[in-house]
Amino acid sequence: MNSLEELSFSLNGDRSGKIITGKITFIRNGKAKPMIVFAHGFKGFMDWGHFPLLGAEMAKNGFVFIRFNFSMNGITENSPQEIEDAEAFGRNSFSNEMNDLGAVIDWVQNQAGGNEGAELDLDRLTLMGHSRGGGLVILKAAEDSRVKATISLAAVHDFATRYPPAMLQKWESEGVMYVLNGRTGKHLPVYWETAVDFMANKDRFDIPTKIKTLDTPLLLFHGDQDETLPIATAHTLASWKTDSNLIVMEGAGHTFGGKHPWTDKNLPDYVQEIATESTHFLNRVL
Repeated sequence: MNSLEELSFSLNGDRSGKIITGKITFIRNGKAKPMIVFAHGFKGFMDWGHFPLLGAEMAKNGFVFIRFNFSMNGITENSPQEIEDAEAFGRNSFSNEMNDLGAVIDWVQNQAGGNEGAELDLDRLTLMGHSRGGGLVILKAAEDSRVKATISLAAVHDFATRYPPAMLQKWESEGVMYVLNGRTGKHLPVYWETAVDFMANKDRFDIPTKIKTLDTPLLLFHGDQDETLPIATAHTLASWKTDSNLIVMEGAGHTFGGKHPWTDKNLPDYVQEIATESTHFLNRVL
């Protein structure tokens, strides 16, 4: 019986000197398998909570699962489970994350001639993302024809609404705002340059417009008890792409029952359902 494998990789990020670290999880059997590239959300990282277990589950279901850390997410080699590089976190940007995601896709596509090449079906690439990452994968799918399907978990529906005028005015005046990491109690900086990048590239990050150009299948998961992004945001996303598939999970919050650290050997029930439904969806559309 073929066993589960997990391999690490690293590549240059969008910012000089910053590295994208990642892990690829699959069952080696010499058969080309569809790939899923997973993007974590704001204040997240590739090994947050149940994400490794989700990767293993999707690998058992016949996929190659690739998760990674955005190069400016604040995770370091010495701190893979906590955000320690507050300066990098504070100077992260949407452009940086979109370009990092593109770099990971490029890396995946370039593995055809390597040792894992026989395991990869380069023509069946799916993007999956959570929260901010869920919004980013929709945007990337709309601009990159290599992406054949998209799955979003509790996705942001409109980045512009996250920056109301009063917030922007105060942010620009002070040059920095601070966000609380509720789990650790730390306040993390987000510098004004993040907003400058967003405003300079508004068209690229316009989910309401870009999702309407998306001509590949889209599956949306959202909890009706999401405390961060109300369920109405998911219905709005679905209304912009009328052939999308929306699964509303009764009782689920923003992390679908997961937390960090996640010590259970099994996935949260909601996430197990996400894995099952995602498998059905991808087997149907790819």
